[in-house]
Amino acid sequence: MFSKMFKLMFVLFLSCVFIFSSSLNTLAVSKQMWGAVEYKDGMIGKVTVLRDTPKYQKDSKGKLNIISTLKKGQELGVYGITRSHYGLGGDTYVQKAATSYTVLATETLKQIKNPANRVIIGGLKPNTKKKYTYRTNGTKESERVWKYDGVDYQYGWDRWSLVTDPYTRTYYSENGKYMAQSHYRSNLEHIPTPGSASMFIQLPLKINQTWGAFYQDPEMPDTSYKVTSVTKTIKTPAGTFNNVIEIKKEFSGYWEGYTESYIYVAEGVGVIRISSKYEPRSDYGASPRSSQYELYKLQ
Repeated sequence: MFSKMFKLMFVLFLSCVFIFSSSLNTLAVSKQMWGAVEYKDGMIGKVTVLRDTPKYQKDSKGKLNIISTLKKGQELGVYGITRSHYGLGGDTYVQKAATSYTVLATETLKQIKNPANRVIIGGLKPNTKKKYTYRTNGTKESERVWKYDGVDYQYGWDRWSLVTDPYTRTYYSENGKYMAQSHYRSNLEHIPTPGSASMFIQLPLKINQTWGAFYQDPEMPDTSYKVTSVTKTIKTPAGTFNNVIEIKKEFSGYWEGYTESYIYVAEGVGVIRISSKYEPRSDYGASPRSSQYELYKLQ
């Protein structure tokens, strides 16, 4: 009896391990949008407010009381319909006469739920409960292991340190407007800012979105970003990641030459791969080269 129970528990354990390892980026932070409205289960349509109008809430006696004013042009999801009102969820309502209603068609719902149409609002910085191992071009000699080292007490950025050299640090910040990464190596305190970021990802994020770097120094080289995909499947030594965000980064300057990189970010995990190619100035005396920085282990 004990032997059978042990075998069953072991099978269940392996199943959990398989589910976890095959779905490493399940901590996605994104929205399914229908115009200006976030889709939520149970939604049957949406309304556009035609003029400033009251928003009502039903009390325990069934009476509708005004709780706020909806502004002209607002869009809101609809979850129910009465004779004179549209239900907005949470026992709140708006008068039909003050709005224009659009039914949620089946084809529209399919488009909303398509991962390619989602809007990413966060979850792009590393998971502080994990330890990250990266390699460049797959070589053991290039291996770097990063661990979370607390929050910078003054500036509030996550601080990560290289296991073999705690003075080599990377800082991350994510605040709903951007996710920024800033490298630093010193035994002195570093002041991380968006203007010092080696990577600057604008949020919210969606397909074909473009932006420039947030450099504070006007002499810094030009850097541009563009989201080229949000549905990539990327296989790394650390596992296979689905619905990965692909961002093209172009970096050019008089001294630096030109670098084109593709950054791959998995929601809930962070950067899993950076593929780069570098073309130096013609008079710089260097040869073009390429590299691939990749997540090797996540533990």
